[in-house]
Amino acid sequence: MRSFIGQRLGRLYDSFYYSQSSTKYVMVFLFPAGIFYTRFRADTKLGYHVFINEEKLYPDYSQNYFDTKWTNGRKVYLDDETTVEQLKAQIYGGKAAPENVKVACRGRVFEDADNVAMAVRAFCKRDPRLLLFQDNL
Repeated sequence: MRSFIGQRLGRLYDSFYYSQSSTKYVMVFLFPAGIFYTRFRADTKLGYHVFINEEKLYPDYSQNYFDTKWTNGRKVYLDDETTVEQLKAQIYGGKAAPENVKVACRGRVFEDADNVAMAVRAFCKRDPRLLLFQDNL
């Protein structure tokens, strides 16, 4: 039995050693790393779909290489302790958000100091769709 296991392990090593390098490293390193990252993000962060009401409120992403324009419904992953003010800062990339921008879901408007996770759970019936709009009152 011991020689059988040794032979199988040797065969596995030879198969790995002489296999095509692009396939080998993708299957051994990149694929498990991608699965781990996706699972880790799903277990540690909450995802929200963010919509912005008017185009004049869209953040400026022109300096980015790939996402050069805001798309409504974009999924944003946030920590549990994130406030509404931090959400706006993340969306606008550290730049100042436009005046009187509010965040709401299902008709409930959040204050800047509110915890996003708690507000969504309490007011939105766990529906993670957030709307940014400008309050002109």
